Amino acid sequence: MKTSKKISNRWPHLWLFCLAAICIVSTLPFFSPPEATDFLLHLICYFLLATIPLACFDRRDFAFMAAAAAPTMGLLLEYLQGHIDGRIFSPEDMLANNLGAGLGIITGLVFRLIRKSKRLTGEHHE
Repeated sequence: MKTSKKISNRWPHLWLFCLAAICIVSTLPFFSPPEATDFLLHLICYFLLATIPLACFDRRDFAFMAAAAAPTMGLLLEYLQGHIDGRIFSPEDMLANNLGAGLGIITGLVFRLIRKSKRLTGEHHE
């Protein structure tokens, strides 16, 4: 049981790291990832940002609020980039952000349901 608690305590730190990294990298002037990987990077980052809270946070209200904030944050950061030197507003990036967040919300909900069913049936994975 203690091992499970230690592992679950790492997820909020990873989520905060993802959140901070996305905010910092998204607002750096004159920064642009390689065009070939840009869509995929946005998709993965917002997927993690939405999946981690739903799949791993115990407080349901916070988990849902954090996951639901991911698409909004993506829209706001993308809009903000249009006002930063060397950055541009990109509808493609917005699409990738929202697609990643949507897939992350679905995935996080599936993981949350699996965790809940294991708790209800008394299954433990050690």
